[in-house]
Amino acid sequence: MYVLTGALTFSGGEDVAHTLQAHGRAVLVGETTRGGAHPTDRHAVSEHVLVAVPAARTISTVTGGNWEGVGVVPDIAVPADQALDAALKAARAAAGS
Repeated sequence: MYVLTGALTFSGGEDVAHTLQAHGRAVLVGETTRGGAHPTDRHAVSEHVLVAVPAARTISTVTGGNWEGVGVVPDIAVPADQALDAALKAARAAAGS
């Protein structure tokens, strides 16, 4: 399986990509993701100010870590607009075509 990622891939999309990659179930193709692994709760400090506070922490059973602040790094790094072509090329090569 090939999963396309980009600089705008965030949170739940990163979780799917990271988990599939860590378990050896997918090859990630594209750009490093944004790096949002910790769900947050928002708290009003005043009428016009909200503070986002991490409320949980995602920990991979495979890697023991997560992608917070660093993003998920693709196996095949290319600009997002070239990811589909790169994934198709890699898939063809893996299939021997």
